Amino acid sequence: MRIPRKFGERTLHFNKIQEEKRKYILVCEGQVTEVQYFQGVIDNRITIGINPIIELLPVLRSIQQESHSHPKKILSLIEEHIEEYHSVKMLINKMIDYCAENGFVNNTDIYTLKSLEQDILYCFEEKFNLTPEDKIIDKSYIISELVKYIEDKLDLTKQVENIIEYIEEQEILYIKDKDYICLIIDRDKGSVKSDQYSEIIQKCEERGIRLFVSNPSFEFWLLLHSEKVFNYDSNKLLDNKKEGEKRYLEKVLSEVFEGYRKEKINVHRFIPHIKKAIVNEKKFCEDIRELEEKLGSNIGVLLEECILS
Repeated sequence: MRIPRKFGERTLHFNKIQEEKRKYILVCEGQVTEVQYFQGVIDNRITIGINPIIELLPVLRSIQQESHSHPKKILSLIEEHIEEYHSVKMLINKMIDYCAENGFVNNTDIYTLKSLEQDILYCFEEKFNLTPEDKIIDKSYIISELVKYIEDKLDLTKQVENIIEYIEEQEILYIKDKDYICLIIDRDKGSVKSDQYSEIIQKCEERGIRLFVSNPSFEFWLLLHSEKVFNYDSNKLLDNKKEGEKRYLEKVLSEVFEGYRKEKINVHRFIPHIKKAIVNEKKFCEDIRELEEKLGSNIGVLLEECILS
């Protein structure tokens, strides 16, 4: 997993002055709509009134992990991220992310991301005698040597010099019992069965992961940013049936906000109305267990906490 590339500035996690900040690490089931929304929240945190001692970090799945969209799979990825952060496997994922995001390698070339993964793994085994499960002790030295290896292998330009900084920027220091890991998912009955929903709740409780759900989908939370949410039939919103190429909620959002696309939600339409959404949410279901069947969301609980803390 990684933080979005937009966080290109040097992260402040490593400065002592930041040690008192509580981090909310946001892991989203969706990689498009939710990440756009929370990035907008972060960019406008002063306007929204989010407490300055809180740090919000939306996390993206690794390029190698992007096919894992089911909440149960994402939950396992969160565990892996925490338990294996300093492992060879995690570092390989980060290096592949860097090369993919900068266009050095893609899956249409003769030399693919899979080829790069195999070569880096070979380098670890031959040069450092390390397996994917091994922990890295001297990460700076390992990264420096791997950068030289990649530069020789791919014949890269000066951009490869940024890879060390890139990897350091992805490091999210998670302090147990202080920071919060938040899993944000849709209830959508088509993707999460009842027994799976209960299992996800149980696993989150056991591992101290906070669960935030929108039923049927994140689009309902977005609709709560308008008073017009009360003009629509609750059963139709909950069913969220597909009408042509789009779901009902997508069409409603398009009507209410004069256009809506999941891949580019124009977050500025929603940011000024976050406090309204928090109030509106309270008129629907917010209980995590009852959200299995009822129309509602508890995203507002998370944002209200960040504003009032």
